[in-house]
Amino acid sequence: MKRYRILQFYLDTNRNFAPEKEFAKTAVGKAALESAGSIAYNFGALQLSQKVERYYEIDPPDISIPTEYTKLMVEVGDAYIHGQFYPALTGACALGERILNILILKLRTHFKSTPGYKKVYRKKSFQDWDWCIETLTDWEIFNEKIAEKFRLLKDKRHRSIHFTPEMDWQKEALESLNTIHSITSSLFRTWRNEFCFCIRGEIYIGKAFEDHPLVKEFYLSACEKVGFKHIRENQYLVDNFEYEDKEITDEEFVEQREACLNRVKKF
Repeated sequence: MKRYRILQFYLDTNRNFAPEKEFAKTAVGKAALESAGSIAYNFGALQLSQKVERYYEIDPPDISIPTEYTKLMVEVGDAYIHGQFYPALTGACALGERILNILILKLRTHFKSTPGYKKVYRKKSFQDWDWCIETLTDWEIFNEKIAEKFRLLKDKRHRSIHFTPEMDWQKEALESLNTIHSITSSLFRTWRNEFCFCIRGEIYIGKAFEDHPLVKEFYLSACEKVGFKHIRENQYLVDNFEYEDKEITDEEFVEQREACLNRVKKF
């Protein structure tokens, strides 16, 4: 009867708000952003025009569940905005390897019956990108698109750390940063995600996905399980209502929740 409602989010509404992003590309928009002072306040006034441009070149997830990667991605992005391209490049690549490790360590107990489990159940870390990507693809955590993004990041990581002459650090840093953003968006984004459905801005986990390993290990900790009658009082969710002891479909939950919200709106 109840569903998991996601209550904890990482939001980046400013950078990904389309009209503002397009406005920032114009001369008038750049001047307005520079005069507003928020980017100057956070990143300093020196070479401000270039910092504004680099700020809007980054494309992080607009709304996602908070993970340990969130703060680290912000730090790597800040390095790029400051013009510190090599730290941004290597930081984005290192973050990719960290994500591979955390995914395997947190998810492996769900795949004890798979052939690859015996290779992971005792280890504390993993350095072989290809093996990690293959394992997570076999577990159906990655589709081929995500796997290919990790392979791209692996190539950039090897070329940046093992000597390669004539690299365009800014270009490589931006591509690596937006690749890691795209990866985390695919895995942890809550808006327009296959795991979730939305009711007037409220985001819930679909019943069919509650036992999905990725959902269980990463999403549910950001949720509270509620029925369709729940209300908000003083910043808290209250759900002391009685419900029938039966299961309903997501579509039925949406219908019942919509009816409750309509009744509240009338008063």
